[in-house]
Amino acid sequence: MLWLSLLWGCSGGMGLPDTAGRFFDVDSAAKGDSATATDTDDDTNNDSDDSDDPDDSGADTGVDPGDVDGPGDVHATCSAADAGQELLAGHYVGEVSGWTAEVDPSCAPAGASGLEVVGRLEVASLEWVRLSWSVAGRDAVLLLTSGCGGSTSCEATSDAAFAGGGESVQWFNASTGPLKRYAVLDTFGTVQDGDAYTLDVERVVASSWSGQSTCDGAPLLQPGAFVVDLDGGATDDLTLAGACASAAGSPDTHARVSVRDGQTLTVRAEALDGDVSTAVVLDCDGVCASGINGSFTNTSGATLTPTVVVEAVGGPARALVFVSVE
Repeated sequence: MLWLSLLWGCSGGMGLPDTAGRFFDVDSAAKGDSATATDTDDDTNNDSDDSDDPDDSGADTGVDPGDVDGPGDVHATCSAADAGQELLAGHYVGEVSGWTAEVDPSCAPAGASGLEVVGRLEVASLEWVRLSWSVAGRDAVLLLTSGCGGSTSCEATSDAAFAGGGESVQWFNASTGPLKRYAVLDTFGTVQDGDAYTLDVERVVASSWSGQSTCDGAPLLQPGAFVVDLDGGATDDLTLAGACASAAGSPDTHARVSVRDGQTLTVRAEALDGDVSTAVVLDCDGVCASGINGSFTNTSGATLTPTVVVEAVGGPARALVFVSVE
């Protein structure tokens, strides 16, 4: 499915292959170490300290907890984050090693006073980013900022959970061009070298929605991720009923998707502004073939073109809608 991220892993300085067959650095110390016989990485990130590997011939900067040098890096300083690889979509695991408290944005919650690391994201136009962050047994704090350092603004912050709990933020680049943003992976209270952390990064570039305000004759849509605007000018053509009944009078939009026999159509939405619901109908009578944010499996023996309905709840809304068929 389109929103699934690749899986990467790294733990305690031991190198592990990712699903694409690449390897992270297998270094006995943090970044900046000298070449050792144990370094058997197969990356192409070019670390000059890894002279035992012919692929590595470039500069090595920053402190990478767990020495993750594959899908992206997190660093102890802003300058190292700018010089290193940006954070790509993936699942990161590792251990606290050499963290500092250098990055302390003025927009941070009061609890963001502990050690932290930072990662850079080059976010494309119409790209959605979600970050999930936790440090085992510690109080994690998560920020997504427009800059790196003391004087900057926060796009999103999360400090809801207590020790051992996870924090999550999301952000959508609605501008017409790419924007640089920083993931500040912060903590509150005591953090020690060796503490385990987990970071999940989801990144999806969306397309403009090509649906229409009426259900009858809705255009055929290819599966993907879409930005859907349901503003004050939208109409309420279809009142959903049955498993996905929703508030009457809400504006809605519609598009059809081709689903072969045996395939499953899945629809889900991430609200960007306001509140939205999604549904799948077989006919334009409003009776749902799936529940809200649900799925529909075609067992008819023939190809069907059910209609995906995206409906605002209680007023104008904007959402990122994921449509997959598999």
